[in-house]
Amino acid sequence: MEIEEIQKNSNDKDILLQAVRENGKNLELASEELQDDKEVVIEALKQDGEALEFASTRLKGDKE
Repeated sequence: MEIEEIQKNSNDKDILLQAVRENGKNLELASEELQDDKEVVIEALKQDGEALEFASTRLKGDKE
């Protein structure tokens, strides 16, 4: 998926789920709302644990 497409649709959960499944670090391109969406963040982390740096502060502190 192209970076421009992800940026253009940064608040579209379905597109972001697909993007983070391809590359977890695409979480950086997600809207703040989706960086705080547990499902999106978990999918990103499954693909690349380093994607945690792009998760919301609230989810970074979530032990689950």
